[in-house]
Amino acid sequence: MSKPTIILATSNGVGMGHLARASAVALALKDVANPIIVSMAGGIAELPS
Repeated sequence: MSKPTIILATSNGVGMGHLARASAVALALKDVANPIIVSMAGGIAELPS
């Protein structure tokens, strides 16, 4: 059975907190799903793929 893809969409705010939380959730899900983070924040380029 293949893993489901889960999209984690963040609303853009000031700072990197929303991206840090989405990244933590994505790391927690990686064994059971294929998480994808979607954001318009400039800091998204700093997250590892």
